[in-house]
Amino acid sequence: MVSSFKTDKQHRFYYHFFPANILFSSFLVIYNHHDYINFLSRI
Repeated sequence: MVSSFKTDKQHRFYYHFFPANILFSSFLVIYNHHDYINFLSRI
């Protein structure tokens, strides 16, 4: 019972932060893409 409670907490932790990780990674991709466009426009 204790182990199942622990895995349940881990799953809740994972599913709680998973969308935030997706948002953060997509934000990084968009930010780097923006930097890349600025770099291209400077050339």
